[in-house]
Amino acid sequence: MVRKYEGVESRYSTTIEVTFQYQGQRCREPIKLKPTPSNLKKVSNHRAAILHEIAIGTFDYATVFPESKNLHKFADIIKDITIEETLKKWFRAISDQKKSSTIVGYRKIVFNQLIPQFGHISVYDFRAYHFRDWIITQKQMSNKRIKNVVSPFRRALALAVNDEVIEKNFLTGFLYERAETYAQIKAKAKKLDPFNMEEMRLIYKTAVGQVRNLFWFAFWTGMRTSELCALLWEDIDFINGTINVDKGLTQFADEAEPPKTEAGERIIKMLPQARKALMAQKEHTFLAGKEVFIDPLHGKPWTGDSPIRKRWKTILKHAGVRYRRPYQTRHTYASMMLTAGEKLGWYSRQLGHKNVGITTTIYAKWIETEDNNGGSLIDAKFGDAGSIPKGGTEPKKLIKK
Repeated sequence: MVRKYEGVESRYSTTIEVTFQYQGQRCREPIKLKPTPSNLKKVSNHRAAILHEIAIGTFDYATVFPESKNLHKFADIIKDITIEETLKKWFRAISDQKKSSTIVGYRKIVFNQLIPQFGHISVYDFRAYHFRDWIITQKQMSNKRIKNVVSPFRRALALAVNDEVIEKNFLTGFLYERAETYAQIKAKAKKLDPFNMEEMRLIYKTAVGQVRNLFWFAFWTGMRTSELCALLWEDIDFINGTINVDKGLTQFADEAEPPKTEAGERIIKMLPQARKALMAQKEHTFLAGKEVFIDPLHGKPWTGDSPIRKRWKTILKHAGVRYRRPYQTRHTYASMMLTAGEKLGWYSRQLGHKNVGITTTIYAKWIETEDNNGGSLIDAKFGDAGSIPKGGTEPKKLIKK
C-alpha cells in the first residue's frame, strides 16, 4: 500500500501535485515525477521545505516554480520574472515543434539580440517603447529584419499572456517602418534580374500541378512570397476580378501578419494569366476554403519562403534557366508592366509601394531605356504647337529702337 502524504497527490502516471497555502491563497503545483513511493516522499520533503520558507518569509515563488500559472496572483512575484526567463520559456516550448532550420534562426534572434538587450527587464514592466527605442538605434537593420526580430518576441509575450503571467502583450500589432534612403533603394535596384518571356515559358513548361500554379500566379501578380503563403480563398473575388492582399507569412512567424506599411495592404487586379493559375488551383484547395497554395509534398500550408525556394531551385535547374531568387518573379511582373506601357501610378499601387518615387527609383533603368525613340509620343501629340499654321505668316521680329 502506497503511503499518503499531506498535501501531496499523484496525478496521472507522470505527475505529482503538491498543495500549500501562500499569501492566503491555496496553491497547487504539478511536479513532473512518476508517483512512485520514493518520489512521493521526495515531494513531501520538498513541500515541508516550502512551508518552512513561507513561515520565515524567505519563500520565492518564481524561483521554486518559475513556470507556474499561479505567478500572476502575486504582484511582487511577477516583477521578478524577466524578459530573459520569458524568452527562454517560449524557446523551450517551441523547440520540439519547429523545423531545425527555423529553430536555428529563432535561437540567433533570441540569444544573440533579444536577451542581451532586454533580458534584464521585468516582463511586467516591459512596454513597446523599449523595443521601438532600440530599433531606432539599429541603423543597419532592414525593415524585413525588424519584422523577423519582433515576431518571436511577440510570440513569447503571447505565451506569457496565455499563462496569465501578464495581462497584455504590448507587441501585439506593433509596426515600425524605417524610411529607406535613396542609396538603399538604389542598392535594391542593382539586385533586379527579371526573367524574360522565354525563361518564363520554360519555367511554366517544367513545373507541374500546384507548384506551377503558384509560380505562374506569382509572375502575373507581383505578390511577395510571404503574401502568397498567406493568401486565402476568401481573398479572391472572381466576380470583380480582384485579389485582396492584407497579410504575409514570414519565415519566423507562426501566423500571418499585417503588411509593414499601409500601402502593402492593397487590392490587386486579377489579370487573365493570374486567373488561369487560380482556376487550375481550385481543384486542389478550393473546397477546403482556406489557403490557396499549399505544399503538395506534405499537403500542408507553406511555412515560409525556404521550402518554396528549394522547389524553385529544382525547377530552374531542370528548365535550364539561370538561377535567381523567387522574389525576381515580382520584378518580372514590374518590368512587364513598364514594357507594356502601363500607367506608373497604377502598377505602383499594384506592387504595394508607398509612393511612385520608390517605383521609379527601383525600376529606373527600364524607365530610362525601354524605348530608344523616347520623346516621339509627346512630339506627335503636341509638336504642332511649334509649327506655322497653314496660311499663316511669320511673327514680326522685335526690333530694338
